[in-house]
Amino acid sequence: MENGKGKRVEAIDDQLQLPESIIQHIQCFLTGKEAASTAVLSKSWYNSWLTRPALDFDERNFQNQNSDPQNDDKFFNFVKRSMERYHGLNLTIESFKLWMNVRDVDSSSLATELIVKAVKMGANGVNLEFSPPISEYILPKELFEAESLVGLSLAGCKIFSGEVMCLRLKSLHLSKVCVEDDMIRDIMLGCPMIENFVLSDCEGFVKVNVSKMAKLKRLSVIRHVTNPVVFRSPLIEFEEHSVGTIMMVEPICLNFVN
Repeated sequence: MENGKGKRVEAIDDQLQLPESIIQHIQCFLTGKEAASTAVLSKSWYNSWLTRPALDFDERNFQNQNSDPQNDDKFFNFVKRSMERYHGLNLTIESFKLWMNVRDVDSSSLATELIVKAVKMGANGVNLEFSPPISEYILPKELFEAESLVGLSLAGCKIFSGEVMCLRLKSLHLSKVCVEDDMIRDIMLGCPMIENFVLSDCEGFVKVNVSKMAKLKRLSVIRHVTNPVVFRSPLIEFEEHSVGTIMMVEPICLNFVN
């Protein structure tokens, strides 16, 4: 902090003495960049930031208009050091958020490494967004075997068929994701607790059958379609933002005809 004369005013620990749990709770409401900025307030805020239970890595915070390759190295090194610190201290986390530009083998490998480690550290909320949208990056199977997951948001990636065992998952948001019918079916069967399901501009599937999702309360479909979307269920709140017409025909089933 600085006073009116431009002199740096050092924060004193005694003046900002809060329990670590309170400090970390505050930091959890901030973006990764904002949370990092609190580390300069005092030693206690710095130490709390080092072990915060909400990890938020955003590659855009390390980029500039010059697209300097060294910025990529800075981001890679930062996230690797952070994850190594958590692993070394045997820490658990509550949430994990990642924005990455997956452009080559190295960045793809790093993304997979981070996701797998986050799952192993017990993250119950995971938010992943990759650039470019609908990228070729394929999510690791470990993500869909994470029994700790309660909320999952995915954007700009591919999901292939495989075992799904997220027994506690309640909220699933897929945006600009390439996912086939078989994987949609596996999600329905392997995530029996889902209450909120969002499909936004996704590709690769034709039909969504939610008849096996006994806990589902809300289904949102945000997609451009040229032919009618078919849906009916008196038990589920349905929200539709599509270019097309909604016709009530088959029970608890969505058919997409492009």
